[in-house]
Amino acid sequence: MAKALARIPKGTSIFVDANIFHLYLRGPKPIRDICTEFLERIEKGELKRLYIYAGFGRISIQTYVKAC
Repeated sequence: MAKALARIPKGTSIFVDANIFHLYLRGPKPIRDICTEFLERIEKGELKRLYIYAGFGRISIQTYVKAC
């Protein structure tokens, strides 16, 4: 997983589901570190667009965030 996340080219439009946030908050330390680096790339604007889909039973939320 670490290599795959690190190899995403700059400027790529990506889809991220809720699992990345779950692993960022509650995963084992090595996985949390990988998720932190990935989310920091988004925050820095290396990845242009972030599509987030989180499903909670019958309620689902879809959010579009444009990183500048």
